[in-house]
Amino acid sequence: MEPHPNPTRAANGEHKARLVPEPEQAEVVKEIFHLSVDKGWACKRIADHLNRPGGPPSPSHVDSKRNVRRDWAKSTIRAMLQNATYTGKLVWNRRDFATQRDVGGSARLRAREEWAVAEVTHLPLVSEEVFAAAQQRFATRPRGQRGRQTSDYLFAGMVKCASGHGPLAMYGRERKSHRYYCCDYARSYGEEAAAQIPEHGKWIYLREDRLLPLVEKFFAERIFGPMRVERLGRQLRAQGRRSKGKARDAQSRLRREVADLDRRVGLQLNALEEGIEPELVGQRIAELRAEKDRAEGALRELAPNAAEPDGEELAATLSRIADLSQALRDAPAPLKRQVFEAFCLEVRYDKVERRIEVSATVSEAVAKAFENAKDLPAEASSVTTRDIAGAGFEPATFGL
Repeated sequence: MEPHPNPTRAANGEHKARLVPEPEQAEVVKEIFHLSVDKGWACKRIADHLNRPGGPPSPSHVDSKRNVRRDWAKSTIRAMLQNATYTGKLVWNRRDFATQRDVGGSARLRAREEWAVAEVTHLPLVSEEVFAAAQQRFATRPRGQRGRQTSDYLFAGMVKCASGHGPLAMYGRERKSHRYYCCDYARSYGEEAAAQIPEHGKWIYLREDRLLPLVEKFFAERIFGPMRVERLGRQLRAQGRRSKGKARDAQSRLRREVADLDRRVGLQLNALEEGIEPELVGQRIAELRAEKDRAEGALRELAPNAAEPDGEELAATLSRIADLSQALRDAPAPLKRQVFEAFCLEVRYDKVERRIEVSATVSEAVAKAFENAKDLPAEASSVTTRDIAGAGFEPATFGL
């Protein structure tokens, strides 16, 4: 152990451990830099290569909630190629997380002169020259211009693919005069990884002209139509039953966990009577009791009378919106998109299950803007994204 390279933390008595390479993972790091610098491969191609059958596992820090299949992503490759830690230096202050909290999105990578770097403190995996060559490739290769499609595609940013993997954005593409939304999995994790998902294949497409009637039907039935309040009531009752069922299951699991922890504490007390060192037994009992306190706290949070959505208030808000079903169908594409944005439209496509889920959000701002409306233009344009913070509506599901 040696003093922490950050002077403030070192003054507080903190130390920094020396990093030790894990042999198998170290070889993967070296291979990634070799493929980028020596062979000139792009990040996506490297990810595709690593995702081959029998390829190396992705790093342990990969977000399993988002990347449920734990495949290599091109963003992971890019981050590794930009990480100076592999040169044997400890580096911090590389990313600006404060800006991320304020404005959303990914943490910003700071300029290299803003990094805090401690000189060699552990065995390097790549040389300074190789690392510099990798950075030069990023500096000279232009990034894609995906942001231009937002105004061109009706559902840009609203459609996600959930076909055998976690929800992932679908991007617009035009083929043979038809507009499609294409699953981003192959572009993010490589064609090899996408091809290994059952029934997914390298590419999944969803045609815009086939999606639009389903979305318009959703608005006609769930948002604008005469039966919308009745449908909302059925939805809330079903949602309540599901929530109560999940709560009961969680309560049963936590009660079993508490009972098991009591049993294990009893075993420790028996060990104490049999002559096991009291200090060791006492430490283990303290750990078990801390786990029991956590489980009991979680059990209390699952009180049976937990607050549920106010169905009457939600129904009243929804009923204030005028029936603009026909106006939406007749509206030009830019105005349709404006309406969809006002309602925070989200579409999830599952090709494997042959299902499309459509959901929207209704807030007080939306209800006020569309109340007693005769047409769409002025009403839709008066609602901005920052106004949307209301109650979410469960997805309507359409079979394909």
